Amino acid sequence: ALKGGLEALLPVDADTSTIVIDSKPYYEEIDAPIKKGDILGSADIYYAEEKIGTIDLVAATDVEASKLRTFARDAKNVATTVFTSTVMKIVYVLIAVAVVGFISLTIWLNLNKKKRRKVRYKPMKKDEFDD
Repeated sequence: ALKGGLEALLPVDADTSTIVIDSKPYYEEIDAPIKKGDILGSADIYYAEEKIGTIDLVAATDVEASKLRTFARDAKNVATTVFTSTVMKIVYVLIAVAVVGFISLTIWLNLNKKKRRKVRYKPMKKDEFDD
């Protein structure tokens, strides 16, 4: 809707196809709730490529916020804040170090276990047999 109005004197034979409305919203995205009469942007009015005025664009009706959408938006904001915080980055690094350490320790223990299990064959002499 338009706030107020715009009056302009145009020639009697004015070509209305040359009237151009250039709207400029103030926000890329608007979150509800929105109250009737809230100013959401402005519009420049041109006639024959000459600006004849500017008007405010206002909400024509109330728009209530959806509880589900509000919850989802808030949850997304919290998740984004938590998972990108400095504390979480430190936790990620600590987890990565712990995993690398665990893998390294497991490999080292398995290599040592194989060395200890290695059995060497030593042939016995004939006189060592008990008959």
